Amino acid sequence: MAAFEIHTQRNGPNGIIDITGDQSPTGHSGAMNGIMEQQQIMQQAPSLFDMDLERMRTDLFRGRYFTPRDFLEDVYKTVHNAEVRAHEDQERLHKAQAMYTAAEVSIQEFDPQLALDCDRMAPRERQRREER
Repeated sequence: MAAFEIHTQRNGPNGIIDITGDQSPTGHSGAMNGIMEQQQIMQQAPSLFDMDLERMRTDLFRGRYFTPRDFLEDVYKTVHNAEVRAHEDQERLHKAQAMYTAAEVSIQEFDPQLALDCDRMAPRERQRREER
């Protein structure tokens, strides 16, 4: 088995591990280095929200959105996720941004009294559901 030297540089709370040395006799050091590079990239990438359109649909039909703003926050989470993954699918980002804009416009068209009533009711309903 080949010997590897492990050098650790500390540039903050999360150190960067650099593995160098001879290639292993089984030829797996390239794969190991690839795995380490992927892990470093994943650590540096912004985290994704656990939110997608299917979850939003389910939450909508289960009555989990108390205010229009609650819904808009989840739409924003899908935009954030699309921005993080924009290098994979630029069209998804454009569709998510368009959906956010459409949701924002729709919320502005809500009856102001209804929106106010939703804002007043939401804390009580959240507390009631937490107690269950």
